[in-house]
Amino acid sequence: MVTRRGRGSTGPGRRSALPVTDYEAAALVHEGASGGLVVDFHGEDGRRGTFDVGKLPLPGWHPLLAEAFAMRTGPGGGLRTLSGAQNRWLPLLRWTHFLASLDPQPVVPAQLTRYHVNAFHTRTNSAAGTRQKDMAELQVLFGQEKIRDQIPTEARDAFARRLPGPKTNPEGGYSAGELDRLTAAARADTAWIVRRIRAGEELVRRQQDEPEGIPPQQQQLAQVLAGMAETGEVPPGSGIEQWRERRELAAHLFLTWNDLAPLMVLLALVTERNGETLQELPARHRLLEDRAVEVRLVKRRRGADRWFETVTWEIGPEGRELHTPGGLYLLLLELTARSRAFCGSSSALCVWRNGHRVHVRGTRHEHYAPFDADLRAGGQLQLSTWAATRTKPVLADPPAPTESAKGQENALPSVEVPLQVIFNKIKTSLDARRTRQLGGHLPSSAKSNTAQVLYTNYLRPDPATREWAEGNVTSINSRTPRR
Repeated sequence: MVTRRGRGSTGPGRRSALPVTDYEAAALVHEGASGGLVVDFHGEDGRRGTFDVGKLPLPGWHPLLAEAFAMRTGPGGGLRTLSGAQNRWLPLLRWTHFLASLDPQPVVPAQLTRYHVNAFHTRTNSAAGTRQKDMAELQVLFGQEKIRDQIPTEARDAFARRLPGPKTNPEGGYSAGELDRLTAAARADTAWIVRRIRAGEELVRRQQDEPEGIPPQQQQLAQVLAGMAETGEVPPGSGIEQWRERRELAAHLFLTWNDLAPLMVLLALVTERNGETLQELPARHRLLEDRAVEVRLVKRRRGADRWFETVTWEIGPEGRELHTPGGLYLLLLELTARSRAFCGSSSALCVWRNGHRVHVRGTRHEHYAPFDADLRAGGQLQLSTWAATRTKPVLADPPAPTESAKGQENALPSVEVPLQVIFNKIKTSLDARRTRQLGGHLPSSAKSNTAQVLYTNYLRPDPATREWAEGNVTSINSRTPRR
């Protein structure tokens, strides 16, 4: 047991706190309940996972694979997050299933040959990008010091091939019109969510303070909502429409999953942060004289030692919460306060869900933080579905007319296409807009990335930015006197 903790517990001339008895770290590889080998993962982001090597084919490979993956995901392996470990687990799955499909199979690592490695790299049932990523990961996995000597020399030579760099296709941004329409839609839907929950909260307050003043048609609803506010439990519905009825009832007081799409889109637009950072938005913050809010954000791609960034967001005047990052952040905490109290999460994003699928229906455990355990839940947000199914869908700009269609009076009208909403495109659009506002000066425009990353991944693939830059260059050249 360590007796001193926190800042100030170490310093010059002061020894580090040590366990009072002999300490032995828990083994990352152990035998699971089914008898196979299991690798435990403890991420620096607080998330934990278990990888069951025993469920893979070719049992003769299990000890090597378990040891290699434990080293890859352990303290010195470089993988610090659960999502990173999960992504690196997939090449291992594909590798073992591929070897198991061969005839004859290399049933133990000592039987691996150059042919097996080459066949895996050139297999035709996977995309070229997947094959390249798999080989790159296996190079690292089997190249670790304690692992490589267990692989035959000719197979090691085959793994050591030079691989081309990954090909990336960054998304371009939205046009000014598309961005304006998306912003208006997200702001309108978020405003409706706020009015809905505040109306429910007002009904609960009146039920507690002045029940005699509640209109007769709302008295039953007020009593039900008061019980929900106290216990967090949404009464069970009945009949074929019970799931819809429960969701509509819960929505009077709590955020639901369907509310997240417009809320997170507006957060991305106002804060100018990517979706992954917003999924990990903390509830902990510090108010600065009621004018700004200080929040510590997570930005994983900066590297293990530079994950966290403290930002200061303006709150703005009352009534403008949907227009300022600090105001919207505090509004989000207000909307999720009850669900956060019931589930005990420190995340800003806490919602109510119909718990019949996870066997918690009708209990307070229907409140949860969807991104606490796994950030991959963000893939289920369906931002484009929200934009397309609104009463007034968010539409993309019509395609530019072709040369053959120009000047034709009877040309067919363009088909309205819903806008594809992607966090990366929102980020690209906002970065491009800020860069144009600052006259194209990249060091000043870089906000959450370096100037090089800003240009390579956000500005260069954006057609509108390139057109603006070319226009500026042409204008400068036309004003430059010839000598």
